[in-house]
Amino acid sequence: MMREKLFRDIFSSFPCLTTIVRDKEELVFNGKDNIFLEDENRRGFIQGGDGGEQNISRIRLISSDGAKINTFLYTAEYPVLYLVSEREKGSYRIILGPFVIGYNDSRALHDYGKRHNLKIPLMTALPTLSVFQCLDCLCIAHEILSDCDVEYCPDEMDALIPGKEQRENDRAKKPFSADEWEKEPHASFAFEQAFERAILSGDRAELARVTGRFAIDGVGKMAASSKKQMEYMAVVLVTLVSRMAIRGGVSERISYRLSDYFLQKISGEKTTKGLYLIYNEIITSYMKEIRTIRSDHVDSLHIERAKAYIRNHRNRPLSVAGTAETIGVSGSYLSQLFRQFEHDSAKHFILKTKLEGAANMLRNSSYDIAAIAEYFCFSSPSHFASKFREYYGCTPGEFRKGQSREEKA
Repeated sequence: MMREKLFRDIFSSFPCLTTIVRDKEELVFNGKDNIFLEDENRRGFIQGGDGGEQNISRIRLISSDGAKINTFLYTAEYPVLYLVSEREKGSYRIILGPFVIGYNDSRALHDYGKRHNLKIPLMTALPTLSVFQCLDCLCIAHEILSDCDVEYCPDEMDALIPGKEQRENDRAKKPFSADEWEKEPHASFAFEQAFERAILSGDRAELARVTGRFAIDGVGKMAASSKKQMEYMAVVLVTLVSRMAIRGGVSERISYRLSDYFLQKISGEKTTKGLYLIYNEIITSYMKEIRTIRSDHVDSLHIERAKAYIRNHRNRPLSVAGTAETIGVSGSYLSQLFRQFEHDSAKHFILKTKLEGAANMLRNSSYDIAAIAEYFCFSSPSHFASKFREYYGCTPGEFRKGQSREEKA
């Protein structure tokens, strides 16, 4: 279950349909209502077909435990591609696809959709991915399933990338010029602002909505290998999020302590899978701190509103439930807040506020005790006297006499 959850976390941001087949059981990720689920080409790969002449190229994946991983890029009907990878030791198959690689021939895509009775324009339905993106994702999937490090050999990319996309691979092998760097996909400033707002909201659902299908290498290509890319991404993330958390109210001490902890953890991690887990741990830890701060702030506002309401209406019948309803919370929750912030019960705070008001009237007015008891809504003068004595250690009459003696002295 944990591995399945981890897969769902990873592939929720990956725009390509992903399927894992083990012991004839098919697990589909990111596949709900996907129009390609019944594609006969995909079905053939799931059932164990080798693709025949559809095979474009074999990719060598290297596993740290020496297991053989057969991986092929298939064009079922070019330009629609599938990446199929099968691990002999462990016996499972991973299918990524369909997708296209930098292809913009709308007529070819239209014809494919027509042949397969797809009622949606493929230019919007099919994700356009780089082979690097797909292989990075495939390596992470193998690492999670096998608990082994997996990598691919960049030198084999020439045969992998079809036709005119060859130049993209050539570009990946040599240093970029300044002009080429400018063309590299990169996160917009607007995205970074939306990301910060989502982090500061403390809401993981909002963060998922903002990031959506945003790809890891969409922030810019910082390294050739997937591991280095993830490592740099994690460092950038912890740097940015630690500052965001401080702006959100988290103390500098806590934020920088977390930052130091994660940077040390990143530097010691040797696998792509481990870096991905750290990446998620960074988000989870900082958002938890932000939610705590926000919760304390909201709770303190509730308690201050309740106290102000009680003080302003102390000469009226008051109850915990009625006060709670006025400020928009439940009676039990308000009682909990009073115990947490005031170290007192809400019921006792109401009584104490009434008695302090009564003491002030005894001190500064000539109203008789029965009238004061009635004014503060005590059930009777004797009930008022009893509660007053418990709080002040004397009766209302004794309190008034004592104040008079103090004034004369």
